[in-house]
Amino acid sequence: MIVKLVLFFLVIHSTVSYSQQVILGNGGEANGLGGNASYSIGQVFDFTSFNSSFSIQEGVQQTYKINTDGLLEMESELFSIYPIPTSDFINIELKPTDFEFEYYVISREGSLVDKGIINSQNSTINLVDLKTGEYHVMCKSSKQFFTSKIIKL
Repeated sequence: MIVKLVLFFLVIHSTVSYSQQVILGNGGEANGLGGNASYSIGQVFDFTSFNSSFSIQEGVQQTYKINTDGLLEMESELFSIYPIPTSDFINIELKPTDFEFEYYVISREGSLVDKGIINSQNSTINLVDLKTGEYHVMCKSSKQFFTSKIIKL
């Protein structure tokens, strides 16, 4: 009987000890002045299941975002940017807020292409002079920020 129990626990232990291993196509570490990150290529599933009390996310590497600037990210129902895609202008609508926002239009390469101040609930940003492509709009105040991807036609 003891031999059977020992064999049973050995089999269970051997299957459990390999539970976090995966065969990937590629991966590695990226290090720089701002920090480091690990990445994996070849993981073919990405599924999140959640209800009101918990969430489960499949995968070997999980994302974990740490906000170090002290700003709170605005909830998406408090702002809207439209039309996307656009050929000339974008409109930014903010729900009532007491803050003055600065906006930054950033190219896909990471260069700043436009910036300005938003001091009303409805603002328009002129994009006529920008090249066709993908841009990010970041708006921030002293306490909050939000970002959105836009496509210029």
